[in-house]
Amino acid sequence: AQLVNEEAVKTSIRNLLLTNRGDRLFNSGLGSDIRALLFDNAGPATEQILSDYVRKTIENYEPRANIIDIVVNVETDDNTANVGIVFNVINNSEPVVLELVLNRIR
Repeated sequence: AQLVNEEAVKTSIRNLLLTNRGDRLFNSGLGSDIRALLFDNAGPATEQILSDYVRKTIENYEPRANIIDIVVNVETDDNTANVGIVFNVINNSEPVVLELVLNRIR
């Protein structure tokens, strides 16, 4: 099934954020390094740094999305980060919400 409109942009953003920088063979700059933050000790600045990484990745690689808000909640006891992204697609004023849960598994 082919994804269109908001679902295509949501899938693209999810793929960008879950791809480590350097994983793509001929496009080594594509992706983000947010998984590396999950292995650091979570401090008060971790949520802001993670939010900045998400914003920078979307602004650089997904021109169809206008970011409205990014909410990051790092749970140190569970080794997870909950990322909520609110954006709208260009030429559409309806906000779209994307929820991601990032887990540290190693």
